[in-house]
Amino acid sequence: MRHSPKALKAFFLVCFCFFSTVSHAALVDIDQDDGVIYFTFAAPNKVVRYDMVSQSMLSDIPLNNVPTAAEIQGNNLYVAYRRSAYAIDLDSQTPTFIANTGEDMTALHAVGNALYLVQGFNRVMARNLSDYTLIEEKTVFYRGTGSVGSPAQSALYYRSDGTSPSDIVKIPLNADGTMGSDMDSPAHGDYPSASQLYLFPDESRVLDDQGILYFASDLTYAGSLAGAFDDMTFWQGDLLVRRGNTVHQYNNAMLEVAQMGLNQQPLKIASHGSTVFAFFENSSQISVEILDLDSLATPSSGEPPNPETSDFIPDFIEFDSQEGLLYLADRETLAIHVWSAETQTYVDSVGLLNPPTWMTHSPAHGRLYLGYPSGKISQIILSTETLLETPFTNLPQSVLGLESAGDYLFAVDASGAWERFYSFDAYGTMVDSVEWRHASSEYLWNPVTERIYHFRSGTSPNDIEWSELSSTTGLFGSEGDSPYHSSGYAAAPLHFDPAGQLLLTGGGRLHDAYSLAELNYLSNEITDAAWTGDTLHTIAAVDGNAVLQTWSDNYELLEENSIFDALDTRILAYGAHLVAIEMAASGGPDISLLDFTADTDDDGLFDLEDNCPNTANANQDNHDGDEFGDACDNDSDNDGIPDTDELAVGLDPFDSADAQEDLDADGYSNLSEYLNGTSMTDEEDYPAGDPNLDSDGDGLPDSLEDQYLALDPYNPDDASQDYDGDGATNASEVASGYNPDVSDDFPTHNTMDFFPLGDITWVFSDPSDGYQFRSESISGAGMFKFIFPNGDDRLVRRTTGVYLLESRFVDSEGDRIRITYGDGLLMIPSSLELGTSVSSRATLSSYINGRQGNQVNFTTTIELIEESTTSVDGEPRAVLVTLRQTRITMDGQLLDNTIEIEAFAEGVGRIYSSLDPDAELSAYNVQQVDNSISSGSASDDSSSGGGGGSMSWPILALLFMMGWGRRRFRFSTN
Repeated sequence: MRHSPKALKAFFLVCFCFFSTVSHAALVDIDQDDGVIYFTFAAPNKVVRYDMVSQSMLSDIPLNNVPTAAEIQGNNLYVAYRRSAYAIDLDSQTPTFIANTGEDMTALHAVGNALYLVQGFNRVMARNLSDYTLIEEKTVFYRGTGSVGSPAQSALYYRSDGTSPSDIVKIPLNADGTMGSDMDSPAHGDYPSASQLYLFPDESRVLDDQGILYFASDLTYAGSLAGAFDDMTFWQGDLLVRRGNTVHQYNNAMLEVAQMGLNQQPLKIASHGSTVFAFFENSSQISVEILDLDSLATPSSGEPPNPETSDFIPDFIEFDSQEGLLYLADRETLAIHVWSAETQTYVDSVGLLNPPTWMTHSPAHGRLYLGYPSGKISQIILSTETLLETPFTNLPQSVLGLESAGDYLFAVDASGAWERFYSFDAYGTMVDSVEWRHASSEYLWNPVTERIYHFRSGTSPNDIEWSELSSTTGLFGSEGDSPYHSSGYAAAPLHFDPAGQLLLTGGGRLHDAYSLAELNYLSNEITDAAWTGDTLHTIAAVDGNAVLQTWSDNYELLEENSIFDALDTRILAYGAHLVAIEMAASGGPDISLLDFTADTDDDGLFDLEDNCPNTANANQDNHDGDEFGDACDNDSDNDGIPDTDELAVGLDPFDSADAQEDLDADGYSNLSEYLNGTSMTDEEDYPAGDPNLDSDGDGLPDSLEDQYLALDPYNPDDASQDYDGDGATNASEVASGYNPDVSDDFPTHNTMDFFPLGDITWVFSDPSDGYQFRSESISGAGMFKFIFPNGDDRLVRRTTGVYLLESRFVDSEGDRIRITYGDGLLMIPSSLELGTSVSSRATLSSYINGRQGNQVNFTTTIELIEESTTSVDGEPRAVLVTLRQTRITMDGQLLDNTIEIEAFAEGVGRIYSSLDPDAELSAYNVQQVDNSISSGSASDDSSSGGGGGSMSWPILALLFMMGWGRRRFRFSTN
C-alpha cells in the first residue's frame, strides 16, 4: 500500500541539531515528498535530490545563502536562511520572499493552509501558504527541538529542552492556521529525554529517538522499542530502525522480529514501495545503495555449552515444581540449562543472545520470562519441542524486576516518580501500571493475599512493602509496608509458608502475611528456606559452612546437618523432597535430590540423619565421635591401628588404650610393631637392632627422644604435643633444629618463594624411568598451566595461596580424564610458620571421555612441620617440609585418608613427595618467574586454585574410584 506524500514526508522531518550529533556538520535537513528525498546542505549551500521512483539523482538546487531549515510541499521548497524565509519553485527554481523572523529559524512545517516558521520554539510564526500573509505569531512556553508537523492530527509536536524534566509537547492547530494552547504528555518526563520525533504513516502515533511511542491524540504512552536508535523508516507496514550499522525490523506490536548488518553506517535510510535505500554522504555528495532485505533474519543465539562439562555458576534459578524441572540461567555463558528432578540429569539447554538481568517462571503461562537492561522482556515457551527465546514486550526503561503473579506478569522499571510497577497479560498487553513504588532486590507473589511483597532497596530505612495485584483483573490496588520501618527487618530472602499466611525473612523472622506484624522467630538467620508439606527446612551459615536445618511446628530446631560443601546453597521443595543446588566456583553447580524418606540401608533411619547411610547401624554408635559411625569407620577408636588388624590379633577396636599394650611381650607396643611392620603376636619378630627404632611409633627414634625432657620413647602422644607451649609440636621443633623444651618465636615464611611458577621446567629421575614437568603462564593474571607427561593441570595464584583448578590427562587405558576441583584444591597457602596449619575443602568431579564420572569431597589440611636446608645444583637452599592430610568421602562414606609429606626448596619448587619417594630432582630450568596474582578470590573453606609439582595423589585417588565399574555419578540421592 502506498502512503500519501504528506504522511511519508512527516516522519522524515529532521532538524539540523539532530544530524550534527552524527558528525554531518554541513547537513541541515532531510525531507521526503512524492518519492523524492531532499538533502539540504550548508557549505556548499545546496539541496541534493534523489528520485526513489526512477532510482536516479536529480539536479541539485543551488541556494543563495546559508540554510538553517527546509520544508517540501507540492512544487515548493521552503528554505530558512537564519531569520529570512523563502519559497523556491521546484520547476523554475525562482525564490519568493516570505517573511523575516525575530530569531533564527530552526524548523519549517507546512500543515494545512499554513506554513509555520519555528524559531527554536521560543516563538512560532504562522503564514498563509497562498499569499504568505501573517496569520499569527505565538510565544511558546518551552523551547524545543526535533519537531514534526501532522496534517492528520492538525498539530505540531516537539521535544522540550532547556527545562527539566524534558517532555513531548503538542501544539494544536486550528483550521484558520492559528495555534492552540501547548499541551505536554501525562508522563511529564517519565521517559528518557529525546532529541527527535517521527510520525507513523497514519499519524496516529509519535515515536522519539529514544524508542518511546506516544499516541498522537493525547500523548499517552503507546509502547517502547527497548532502546534508542539513530534513524528509521517504514517498509511494508513494518518499522525499520537503524542502530549504528544494524537495521532492526519491528512488527505491528513493536517487537523486534529480524535484523541485518550493514557494511558501513549510512546517513539516512528511506523507503519507497517495497524498496529501502541507504544514503551515504561524502563532502556534500550523496551516494545510494539499495538494501537487500532478504538479509533480514531473526537473530539466533549460539549453541549453548554442555552443562555437564561447562564451568558455570547460575545467576537465576527458577523451578517448575509440578514438572520437576529446574531452570538455571547463566549470564556469562549465555545459556539456560534445564535439569530434571525425575532423572536427576540435565535434559535441555537454550542459548541466549544477551545476558538477562531478571528471570521468572510463570506456571500459568507455561513460560520463562527474561528481563534486560534495554527494557526488553522476552519469553521462552516451555511446551515447545525446541526451546527458543522470543520477544514478549518492552518497558520504557531497564527492567528492574520480574515476578509471575498468577495469570499476569509483574514487571518494574524506573519510569515515573520513584519506580513504576506494571502488569501484563499472556499476550504481552499492558493491563495496568502504577508509579510511586519502590524497586527491590527481590519480589514475591502471594496468591492467597493477592499481593506482591518486596523491599524498598536503596531507600533508608529499608522496609518490607506490598502492593495488591488482582489475580482476576490484573489491576493494582492498595499498598502498604511493615509496622516497623526498619532496615533490620528487611532481610532477604523472602518465603511464604504453604498456606500463604506467614512471611519468613532472611533474618529468621516470621511475619503475618496481611499485617506484616512479627508472629514468631527462628533461632538464627537463614540464607534460604523451603517447606516439604508442613515441615520447614532452611539453609544457614554456621562456622563458615552451609548447614541444612529442620524445624518443628513451633520452630524448635530439630536437626542440623552439614551435608553441603558450598556455602552458597539453594533449596527448593519438590513434593516430599528437596532439590539442593550448591554453587561450586568451578565445574558447574552441584545439584542433588534430598529424600527425607529414603533409608538406603533399611536401618530405620533416614539417610540424611544416618552417620552410615549405606551400612545398617540403627544404634548410630560412634565411639570416636567423628562424622562416621562405627559401622563404617575403619578405625573406630582412632588409635592408629585399623579395626581389621585389631580384630585379627584379638585387640578391641573400641579401646584405644590397647595400642600401647604389648600383646606378645617382646618389649614393643602393639602400635610400634604395626607401624614398623613387625608381628604383634610373635615375640621373636620385633624391630630390635634398628638404629631408627621407634618404640612408641610416633615417628621419632628412641635415641632422639632420650635427649629431651619433652619426649619419652614409650609415649606415642608426646611427638604431637607442645611441651613448651610455643605453638609447634615437639616433633616439628626437633626436626627443625629447635629445642622442644624451650619456647621459641618462629619466623613466618612466604611460601610463594618456595612455589615458583612461570616458564619453568623440572626433570625428575627414579630407578625405573625419568619424567619432566613444565609450568607456563596462561591468559589472565595469576593463571598457570602445569604440564606433566600425560596431561596438564590448571593453576591459579591468589593472595591466599596456590590452588589447583583442573586436571586433564589420558589414563593407561587411553581414556580422556578431566577433573575439576570445585572451588579449588589448596596446594600451598601463601604463608606458614612452624606448627601452623591451613584447612581447605573442595569437591572433585571427574569426566571420562566427556561424560560425568564420580564426584567426591576432599578435605585437606596442610601443616608446616619442618624447616630445613638442602643443596640444589650445588647451591644451599632453604627447605619447607609440609604434612598434607586429605580425607576423601563420597555419599557420606570415607574412601581414603591420605597422608603426604612434601618438601619445597626456595626458588626451586617441590623436590620431594612421600607418594613418589624414589623420584629425585635431577635438573630444573627457570626461564621466567611469573609472580602475578589473580584478582579473583576464594573463601577460606573452598578456595579456587592449584599448584605445581606432580598432582599424582588426587589423580591416583580418582583413578582408583573410577575403577569401581566406571559408574557415572553426577547427583547424590539421599
